[in-house]
Amino acid sequence: MEFEWNESLSIDKGVIDEDHRFLILKISELLDSIHRRDQKQIILEKLKVIKLFATEHFRREEKLQQAVGFPDHDKHKGIHANLIDLLMFNTKRILIDYSSNDSGESIERRFQAIEKFMHKWLIQHIQIQDVKMKPYVSAMRERADTMSPLMNFLTKLVS
Repeated sequence: MEFEWNESLSIDKGVIDEDHRFLILKISELLDSIHRRDQKQIILEKLKVIKLFATEHFRREEKLQQAVGFPDHDKHKGIHANLIDLLMFNTKRILIDYSSNDSGESIERRFQAIEKFMHKWLIQHIQIQDVKMKPYVSAMRERADTMSPLMNFLTKLVS
């Protein structure tokens, strides 16, 4: 599965797309690390970055939705909460797999499961759920333009 930005993922050509591009980059880096079987601490750090960034991105997206009266706001917020819960569950599973001393077979299965999860978690979420925001993008734009890039937020948290 490819984790690269493409125009089919574009929602607003602004802050939401910038956030999604960054998340796709970080997920791609995570999957590369898992595939290389990097040390557990490296994997955990990448997962931490994804969780922190995604949590803030979801908050930002929900604020924009609320500001413009997006009708599925509450449902979308619930989906975001579920996605973070699933990310945490999969993080725990990675820890278990990395802690076991097997032939690497369970780690390889976990890698495949994480890759599918990440695709569903982000790519399908964008294409199925976030796309519903497109009719509201022009109303969101003014408020979104005042938001600072989340990379600044992330740099403060991770450093």
